[in-house]
Amino acid sequence: MVFFTTCLAAVVLAAAACARPTPVTLKARQEGGGAVAGDANMDVLVVKYARGLELLESEFYRQVITQNARTGFFNNKQIEQMTKILDTEDAHATALQQALSAAGGPLIRPCKYKFDLSDANTILTTATILEEGGQAAYQGAAPLLQDKKILATAASILTVEAQHSTVLRMLGDREPVARPFTNSLNPPDVSTLVEGFIESCEDDSNPLRLVPPNPQLQTQPTPGTPQANSQLSANPPTNRAATTGAVNGATFLRFSIASGGLAQSPSRQAAAVAAAPLPSASEAKFCAFVEGPSARFVDYAEPQGCQQPDDLVKPGYVMLTRERDVSTVLAGPMPIP
Repeated sequence: MVFFTTCLAAVVLAAAACARPTPVTLKARQEGGGAVAGDANMDVLVVKYARGLELLESEFYRQVITQNARTGFFNNKQIEQMTKILDTEDAHATALQQALSAAGGPLIRPCKYKFDLSDANTILTTATILEEGGQAAYQGAAPLLQDKKILATAASILTVEAQHSTVLRMLGDREPVARPFTNSLNPPDVSTLVEGFIESCEDDSNPLRLVPPNPQLQTQPTPGTPQANSQLSANPPTNRAATTGAVNGATFLRFSIASGGLAQSPSRQAAAVAAAPLPSASEAKFCAFVEGPSARFVDYAEPQGCQQPDDLVKPGYVMLTRERDVSTVLAGPMPIP
């Protein structure tokens, strides 16, 4: 136990040290260029989006720490570690906003968020999904960046997010180093993951307006098996894949597809659906289980669904695709806790 606590503290302290931001300079926004006009504005868009995600993570830890005085879910040492994680998330958000402001960009404000903080296990699961989703977001956005200084800053933040994940895995009795490669998600995939956490948001600060999410997955029972969790909650981590069927010990996942729009007005959501009608799960040929920079594809067919790999590292992510290519995503990803 002494060894465990010492190692855990060392990881958190390393994260705090690495989070001291180095000033970053973005190129000024091009005149009349619109949302994304050229490489400079793509960098601005990515930084705006990253700032929104960092604010979400910061508020999550802030709420966990605040309510712990009442619930006592975590001991003082654990709260100290979460406080240090919060400090680094705040440092990330501040550095990103400074870069935006220097380039004449807008102030990205916090949204109104909703988190399930009902018990310690749910909190740690959500925290791990957020941190590993954050890693996947930075990894996936890296090829979009043109400014080497911005890329270097993103890489620096990514390593600290990985340290956060290690701490949280240890707190949740998970394998600290679970995979050899960091998962990678495209920005729309990341928006899909975080959509359920955002209750409302100013348009200019809404990451879901900057990068619209994919349709959401809903789990459905496979024929002849009891229903485990057929309706997804609007708030992860219950917004995640459930065991919807078991055949000879194998886990099968079957889905339907639903519109998200959780941070949009009803009229805007309806307009979005009208402009792009939702696909059907029957159009899917594969479940794509994200693994590092790629994915593992498993055949999907109604009514059975697809078989979840027994050796899947959790938390994992699954999406439905038309082909063996994540660019053909129909819906998702959805967390698998």
